[in-house]
Amino acid sequence: NIDFHQHSKKTKSREKQVRKQIENRKKAMKRRQNKDDSTEETNQVYPAIEQLHDPHGLASLLLKKVRSTSSKFPFETKLLIINFITRLVGIHNLLLLPLYPFLQKYLTGHQSGVTRLLAYVVQACHPSVPPSDIFCLLKVISNEFITERCTSEQMAVGINSVTAIIKRVNSVLIASDEMDVEGFVRDVSGFSRHKDKSVSVAGKGFTNFIRETRPGLLQGKF
Repeated sequence: NIDFHQHSKKTKSREKQVRKQIENRKKAMKRRQNKDDSTEETNQVYPAIEQLHDPHGLASLLLKKVRSTSSKFPFETKLLIINFITRLVGIHNLLLLPLYPFLQKYLTGHQSGVTRLLAYVVQACHPSVPPSDIFCLLKVISNEFITERCTSEQMAVGINSVTAIIKRVNSVLIASDEMDVEGFVRDVSGFSRHKDKSVSVAGKGFTNFIRETRPGLLQGKF
């Protein structure tokens, strides 16, 4: 509540305090309004996709077409189809296992449109996807983008993609024979001290998320 000092002597200091309180209240209300608008917009982004009768059948059919060696789709059209398929998978939590090996072959630093492809990979990940498929994606992204031979932009995008995937499927942080999870976390967290600012910011974002969810995976120096 705003204290208007109605029962106190009016002074310039108190008037300044009241103005400050009013400004803070307006800012808080605006933040809440923006958050509500954002939530409502998110909930209404893909209403048609949410109401599809057979999303799995449609996703399977499109994936079969786009994977076909005989398909003559221009690359930009193929990207649009992949985007749609991964949205279907993410929104409906579909199990479309052939999708993940298919996506992996496009995850190279020299691939055209790779930033968009990484975003599509992220939106195709959800808790029902087998950890083995998520581990494979993480390994490919790490090997192709999160190394010193890559550009700073590629490294930052790679780290941010890994962070986004783990946020969606944080069960992959549990120890597994399929992947050295602790070593992986340690390697990616190490980029929080990288000399390039974009890379270090991405590394710190990853490290902060791990610290909040599985701090036992981090060594004291992180």
